[in-house]
Amino acid sequence: MSGVFIVPNMHLFNIDFKEYNSNISVIENIGNDRLLFGSENGDLFLYDANKKTPIKIKLKNKEKVFSILKINTNQVLIGFSTYSIILNLSDYSYKKTNYYGNIKDFTLINANTIVIAGHDRSYVSQLNNNKERLLYNERSFAVHYSKKQNSFYIAYINGIKKFDAAFKPRDIKFKEQSIYAQDIAETSNGIVWFSTTKDGLVGVKNDEIIYHYTDQNGLLSNLTNVLKSDGDLLWVVTSKGIQVLDTVTGEFQNLTKKDGLVSYNISDIEILDNTLYFSTNTGVFVVDKRKIFKKGVVSDFSFTEILINGKKVPIQEKFEFLYGDNTIQFKFHTNGYLSSDHMQYQYQLLENEDSKSWITLDQGDSQLTFNNLASGQYDLKVRGVEIDGKNETPIKRAIIEVRLPFYKSLWFTILIFLLILMLVWYGFTKQIQDIENKQIRVLEQERIQKQLVFSKLESLQAQMNPHFIFNALNSIQNLVLKENKFSAYNYLTKFSLFIRENLNMSRKSFVDFQEELDLIYKYLELENLRFGDEFSYVINVQDEVHNIKIPTMIIQPFIENAIKHGLLHKTKGDKRLVLDFYKLDVLVCVITDNGIGMKASKELNKANILKPNSFSTTAIQDRLKLLKDFYTIDVGVSYKELEEGTRVIIKIPYKV
Repeated sequence: MSGVFIVPNMHLFNIDFKEYNSNISVIENIGNDRLLFGSENGDLFLYDANKKTPIKIKLKNKEKVFSILKINTNQVLIGFSTYSIILNLSDYSYKKTNYYGNIKDFTLINANTIVIAGHDRSYVSQLNNNKERLLYNERSFAVHYSKKQNSFYIAYINGIKKFDAAFKPRDIKFKEQSIYAQDIAETSNGIVWFSTTKDGLVGVKNDEIIYHYTDQNGLLSNLTNVLKSDGDLLWVVTSKGIQVLDTVTGEFQNLTKKDGLVSYNISDIEILDNTLYFSTNTGVFVVDKRKIFKKGVVSDFSFTEILINGKKVPIQEKFEFLYGDNTIQFKFHTNGYLSSDHMQYQYQLLENEDSKSWITLDQGDSQLTFNNLASGQYDLKVRGVEIDGKNETPIKRAIIEVRLPFYKSLWFTILIFLLILMLVWYGFTKQIQDIENKQIRVLEQERIQKQLVFSKLESLQAQMNPHFIFNALNSIQNLVLKENKFSAYNYLTKFSLFIRENLNMSRKSFVDFQEELDLIYKYLELENLRFGDEFSYVINVQDEVHNIKIPTMIIQPFIENAIKHGLLHKTKGDKRLVLDFYKLDVLVCVITDNGIGMKASKELNKANILKPNSFSTTAIQDRLKLLKDFYTIDVGVSYKELEEGTRVIIKIPYKV
């Protein structure tokens, strides 16, 4: 077999459990260079580091081993899924305890006192008499006793509590927030460390948070799990590998799949002198902690591809493009196998040579993308730096120039100035035109008002035409000759009131509808006295009409016209007049008579050419036309020939 073979790490070995299905869940250092392994399926293995051969301890058990605690040189406490035992290491005999199963963690306070973190509660127990003291009925994950502080910590589902020697608790919080820990360990410098599910690694001393490590300042991942102290060193299991933190210098060293790890699913770790043991879902591995970490070599790098707006461009020292088309992407690559695992990239984007700190990219990130840069010239600097080291590569540079957008150019500024000048001129001209148009409208309204006044006088003249007055006086004279003094007096009184109210209303432009209706009633009463019983009338008014105001002297002349030209010449049957009032956008007055009709009336007027001109509604129609122009609504009069008689429809503006 020929070719090039890469061995990730020559200092990493696995333990051969032979035919046993050894999915190890927990490891415990029990002294004398021995380790005790517990598995997912309930097997226990005693491992002698010198002989390097695991020995299976035969127990009738198939339950998962959750936790192991060394009580003394000859006894260990083991927690299974539903029960716990104390195992004698000399002859592998055991006895069941009163402790519940599914115990997550133990810790010894002294030779006879143990603190237990269980799946549903935590408590303190005496080994010699099994007396218990309940701490909290709450799910817990880990417990640690600090000899230096004579106190212990418990990680609960809702946060961390510290208990003093009198078992008095207090909460340990970070920035007023609870810490959700998975494991607890204490380094020799007295710092107590907590691994968390999403907030990285937290260090506490004297009940104060003094360290907080995340993936932004050294951790491979914020998801941390198992912790193990080793003097001032702290071993940390994360979702992306195993790390060791020097708690004095704050430097990390990493062990990942590229260093030989076959799985990140690590259940436990243990240290025996200079040897690190860790269990995964693929087996148990052994490494020499002094030799396992490789010193990273910072190899030089180069730009491999440059894209502008998604299009590949030649690699050069300077790039120019227009504003708005300035999405630029730089891709680079480090020479050397695994070199990228030991380095990160940093960059500066300087404008006008302003000083600026270096920005560090995430580990494994080997490209830069800039979107929507402002106009100007930029100096891009990129370098590679060793993780947790001081070595760095030579700096690579590129000049990026973004041209001014069109709206910031000189020609655009001049164009905008001219446009503004034109708009000002247009606005000034339009304002003058609006003033002139307003003056024209005012003059037109004054003209219409004068014509309305003149039309109103013509209406008054039409209503006061001699024909009506002579007819009224003749009717009074007939009553006097008949010596009907009371009727003559009554007729004369109504006639004088009608004339007076006509004159009074002529001084108003608009009157209440009820006033106009009263005047119509008075006029029809006068006509009724003249015609006698053969004349009748009906007035129908919609309820909404009573509360409006209408122009004066419009309706009565059309009523008189209907009587004179329609009913007066009717020789057979009764003479009937119907008035209907209803409100739309305008007031609609409908005058219906059962007279001779429009066609017959015109024939009579043609035949009697010597007769003085009959009453004309020309003045009223002209007035309605002026009102239509003034109010810009549908105002006017229309006629309709009926089978018997005529219908006149008058549309009049109104005010509320």
